[in-house]
Amino acid sequence: EKMSSEQLRFLLGDLLGDGSISQNGMYQCSHSHKQKAFIQYKLDLLNNIVSPSFHLKENLVKNHQIDKTYRTYHLRTLVNKELKSMHNGFYENNKKVFPLKFLQNSDFDALSLAAWYMGDGGKKGNVPSLYTYGFGFNGNLEILKFIFDRFQVKGEMKVDLKNIRGKDKVNFISFKKEEAKKFFSIVSPHMIPHFSYKLPTQS
Repeated sequence: EKMSSEQLRFLLGDLLGDGSISQNGMYQCSHSHKQKAFIQYKLDLLNNIVSPSFHLKENLVKNHQIDKTYRTYHLRTLVNKELKSMHNGFYENNKKVFPLKFLQNSDFDALSLAAWYMGDGGKKGNVPSLYTYGFGFNGNLEILKFIFDRFQVKGEMKVDLKNIRGKDKVNFISFKKEEAKKFFSIVSPHMIPHFSYKLPTQS
């Protein structure tokens, strides 16, 4: 099944956050029950590459370390050739990386950036951030370059000193003042209503 430009552009951003693609080309993601609207949006968007018999089901996932149970939803697609080639761009030795060259040659646009922010971003006050811890220090440098080259928005690399993910997983990216305004103006037309809390409050 051929994928649309909208589907591919959305996934270019989503894969930088919560989404993943298996080696054989199957997209999957999980979200908590609080984000059910987001996973339903993804299901509607990717409907033509999802099995007709697939239905969203609530799962209970237990975290034994803190003795807490979470309600989650899981989405997976059928295997797809275009997803397989996307996997080859986003993964090295089966580990997700920030694929600078792949994205420079892609159609990554405002929808892609919004997908990334919806899935793996947040704001404090009116300062938006992308939680890019998993890409390490060098990956974050590449992200800053890519976002500036693509959107002319200048981010700042920050360090989360409370981070417990590991020593090369402490960096994330924020956008301040005029850069924040530019960032919000790019992503806001593509955000689903559920994520209005990630957009600026009027002062």
